[in-house]
Amino acid sequence: MYIKIRSAAFILTGLLTMSFTAQAAESEVPEPFQGFDNTSKFTIKYDDLTALLKTVVVDVGRSTREIAEPTQAKT
Repeated sequence: MYIKIRSAAFILTGLLTMSFTAQAAESEVPEPFQGFDNTSKFTIKYDDLTALLKTVVVDVGRSTREIAEPTQAKT
């Protein structure tokens, strides 16, 4: 019981900290880019980042969670 209460308090503290951090960070953003507006003419496109990640990230598939064989370093 004590661990559950302590975990919940830790999570709540973390969420509150993230909320305050997000609000503080938003005040540093220029006014036209603060908040959310459905009628905004601005959009953020991540096409370049997507292309970069498709090039750099290697898809190795799902993990089998098997322990890897020990390796011997060759000198």
